[in-house]
Amino acid sequence: MNSDWSDDWVFTDGRFDLLYGPDEPFLKFLAETVHPVVRPDTAECEKMIAEYNAPLAADGCEIHAVKEISGKPVFGYSRAIDSARSHLQAAARVAAALSGHQVAQQVRRMQGAVEKDPDLAIGTAKEFLETLCKTILNERGGAVSKNENFPALVKSTVKSLSVVPKSIAAQPQSEKTVTILLGNLGSIGHPLAEMRNQSGTGQGRSTDHVGLEKKHAKLAVGAAATLAVVLYECHEAEPVA
Repeated sequence: MNSDWSDDWVFTDGRFDLLYGPDEPFLKFLAETVHPVVRPDTAECEKMIAEYNAPLAADGCEIHAVKEISGKPVFGYSRAIDSARSHLQAAARVAAALSGHQVAQQVRRMQGAVEKDPDLAIGTAKEFLETLCKTILNERGGAVSKNENFPALVKSTVKSLSVVPKSIAAQPQSEKTVTILLGNLGSIGHPLAEMRNQSGTGQGRSTDHVGLEKKHAKLAVGAAATLAVVLYECHEAEPVA
């Protein structure tokens, strides 16, 4: 309201010291500018975050969702974009394409939990892949049995898709190689289900239970997100008649 203050005063004011100070307060400041209380329009927040992350990536930093308030994402930051984070970014694009609230919520939950709550991240990784497989099978007209366990569900989804384009299918060896690789990737269903049963959320445990660490959560999230993205892209490349 006052013309004696320039638009960029906050960056040069010594009380904030955003321009020349440490990275942490600056990253926290950026995350606060897209807090749902400050900016309730989620679409506008995501647009701003994309603008923030483009230059931040050069320094290995990123603004990303860490939790939710009343269905709206609350954002935090990370100082390094690791492999699990890049897989989650791809998974977020899949969630956006599906326009499914549950899928998007699962991705945001993994983004927020992979560093701070490994058990939740592991449990959600299994749920995310399970949701995506059921969605693909339903859209392709495949039957999803209520009694089908998670590893069988993953295998059914892999079998329902053409894993290579027609141009490569004419090359038997290439098709065989890609099919074997995807089949091996699809076999993560069983160990991921076991990891979730042993350490993920959704299971009651004794008070002396010791959970896994964030590196294990990154392994589970990275594997589930990688397979989910490949399956969805195969599904998308071959529209259902």
